[in-house]
Amino acid sequence: MEERFETLMKRVVEAYTKTEQLAGFSGYQVEFGEGSYAYTIFAKDAATYYQLPRTAQVLTEAFSEEETEKIFAEWRACIRDYEYSNWTFRPDLSHVAAPQTPE
Repeated sequence: MEERFETLMKRVVEAYTKTEQLAGFSGYQVEFGEGSYAYTIFAKDAATYYQLPRTAQVLTEAFSEEETEKIFAEWRACIRDYEYSNWTFRPDLSHVAAPQTPE
């Protein structure tokens, strides 16, 4: 299964390269448990994130709609579970509670 998944990811990278688009994600292989992959998308704000090209658009431009559907069908066959998180980095630490001073 892992080999199939890696082959699919190579096709995705090929599509981004062929269309000269910047990939809006980074991928990592987690090395504990059964092993899994994590993908992160970085953007300075929500507007920038929503302007990033969607993978389906890039695949269709690089290959064809039919090939894109095949890639996604194969991808779904490789995925057992997924989790989505939306985190916002705050360099000013505004999300951290103020320290409590003892009375």
